[in-house]
Formats: sequence, structure tokens, C-alpha cells
Amino acid sequence: MRVLNCDFPDDLYYDIENDVWFRVEGEGGKMGISTVLSFLAGKIVKAKLNSDLKEVITGKSLGTIESSLYFGAVRSPVVGIIARMNLRLLDDQDLLNQSRYSEGWVAEYSSFDKSSLAALYFGESAKDKLEGRIKELKVNCFKLLPDDSMYSIGTECSTTLASLDQLLSERPIGSVVHLVTDDQTADIELVRWTMRTKNELVEARKEENLFHFILRKTH
Repeated sequence: MRVLNCDFPDDLYYDIENDVWFRVEGEGGKMGISTVLSFLAGKIVKAKLNSDLKEVITGKSLGTIESSLYFGAVRSPVVGIIARMNLRLLDDQDLLNQSRYSEGWVAEYSSFDKSSLAALYFGESAKDKLEGRIKELKVNCFKLLPDDSMYSIGTECSTTLASLDQLLSERPIGSVVHLVTDDQTADIELVRWTMRTKNELVEARKEENLFHFILRKTH
């Protein structure tokens, strides 16, 4: 399910206010952060989990996540009994960044109050609410979550590309950059840039007078 360029699995329950999801698994389930929270926070660099928690209510903080631009709680979408936390997230935050709906789950419940689901939105029924939330928080989603953002407004494309080359020279293979520019020749120049550098242009789109590019370092 795609909502304003943001992708969401259509087989989950969504807590719109807290930007988390819940998957029913037998008598229990799993929860994690949604696409909205992921792109709102940006690349998460630190996670803390309250592994002592057992009984929780809806909205209870299960831990916190932190990026260079964001710090906030991850809250329970249901009333239930916590079986375990995903302690892998403490050492490998990229699971949250890249696999938020699979390996990057946050908490597993052994049981939960089924009536809690009434306050959540399942699959396609969440679409309008998710759209409102994305607009409210001014979230901009892309095919990949950027490691860095680069804004080049009122700058010639040649200067922008030189700065981009410098940035990527300092980053490891696989790094993703979100480039924003108002240069009207940028779409053509970025294609030439990828041919020259052998790096990947993952996504390109124009919003009003700005071009947004998602670029991945492959060489």
C-alpha cells in the first residue's frame, strides 16, 4: 500500500497517533515503528529498550530511538504482555532503518487484549489516516532511507556535483544521499553524473520548483 510516496504493508494494524504497527501472531503478536516514524526520524543511530517491561497498556513507552535530528519514544499499540524485546536493535540500528517491518520489529507479545485492536486501523482502512498523518508531520518518503541530506539551492549544478563527489568520497559503499536542488538542469546532469561515477540514481522527482534525488554510492 502506497500513501504519498510512503510504502506500508497492507496486512498490519496501524496506530496512527504513535506511528507504530502491530501484527497478530496467534494469541500474541509483534510491533515496530512505521514508515512515518522512520522517515520523520531519519537514520536511527541509537535505540534503547526497556527489557524489564511485562504488562503494558496502549501508549506505554517501550523504549526510545535517536537520530541526528530526532529523539522520541516507541509506544505500545495495544494492551498486552511482553514476551521479549528485540535486543538485536541495541547493536544493529540498521535493522530499524532497513527492515522495520521484519527483522527490525521492536517487541513481541505473548498475549494481548483483542479489544485494543478497535483503536487501530487495519491495512487499506488506514490509508486516509496515514495520509493525514504524513501531511501533518510533513514527512517525505523515498525508496531508500537517506544516510545524508544535501541541500543545494541557488547553486550551479557543477558546484553541486563537486560537493556531492566530496561528500561521497568520505562515505562507505552503499551510502545513500538525498540531494535537493532548484537547478532546472539537474535531472540531465545527474544522469551524466551516474554514467561518469558509476554510482546509482535510485529515485528522482520534482515537487514544485525543487528536484529531489536519491543517490547510492556503488563505487
